[in-house]
Amino acid sequence: MYLVIEEPHCPWCKSESVVEIDMKSSQRTTVDGHLRRWNAAPKLLRCQNCGLWIKHPRPTAAELQEYYSNVDFSKWENPGLYPNERKLLSILQKLPKDSEILDIGCSTGRLLSRLTNSFECFGVEPNALSATTASANGISIVSQEDLTAPEFHERFAAVLLIDVFEHLLDPRSVIESAISCLRQDGLLAICTGDTGTQKFRQEKARFWYVVNEEHVIFFNRQFANHIATEFPLTISEWSNISHYDSNSISRSLLMYKRWLYRTLQHKSTFLRLAASLFPGARKARRWAHCPPNNLSADHVISVFRKQAQSR
Repeated sequence: MYLVIEEPHCPWCKSESVVEIDMKSSQRTTVDGHLRRWNAAPKLLRCQNCGLWIKHPRPTAAELQEYYSNVDFSKWENPGLYPNERKLLSILQKLPKDSEILDIGCSTGRLLSRLTNSFECFGVEPNALSATTASANGISIVSQEDLTAPEFHERFAAVLLIDVFEHLLDPRSVIESAISCLRQDGLLAICTGDTGTQKFRQEKARFWYVVNEEHVIFFNRQFANHIATEFPLTISEWSNISHYDSNSISRSLLMYKRWLYRTLQHKSTFLRLAASLFPGARKARRWAHCPPNNLSADHVISVFRKQAQSR
């Protein structure tokens, strides 16, 4: 069952001034199939007040909780670091020694485990197996509810949300909690997809980042500016970057695969026959979906600095 809101509203500012930005929605589901299929293809909406992009309808909170509690997180693991993580690591290493860092959605602690010799590292992680691994990697695991305790108020030099924002059904509660835990002059780093990038705007609801069912909201500069005006924050860094490593060969191969898949589906019999003669055509016919266009600089590292509030 999916959450169907008769009158869609923005999950951040609660505005009902939302407009549909793409009429051609995708019906793809997640590869592992842990979440049920859409009853109807979701729409992609934009809040005219704050700029947030929203998927509608969305999975319920109960469905997402069950999914994250049981999903095999190893499919997202990487023996090294992703490009956005490497960039963020270089920023964090400039913090004073023994600073305290909180990673909300830390998974197995892949990033923070590289910092435990110099910093005190904390993490929030809903998946029990991943949390156990993170703890073994030197991360102190706390719950989202723990962050409301007085001991965590304005405590951390940096709070991270890496590939987490797009999963949030209630982004305000998480962001407010993160800002509350952040000390003055501390850094809030949000790494996620950026709807302002070229490929995102071209493909919209068909974009690879949107068709993942567990992704429900989408970030951009207008929304970041909205946050910075609502809270005592300034944007100190905005860097677009690819989520995955690539080179000219891998990008060219991806372009070829996408062209081959689309041409084999073309309404022209001549083009379909011609494409069938190209290398890989037999395999491409068996693909359920077009290969995702996921090697462009479609992500952003957005770093906010918390300002001292005037008394």
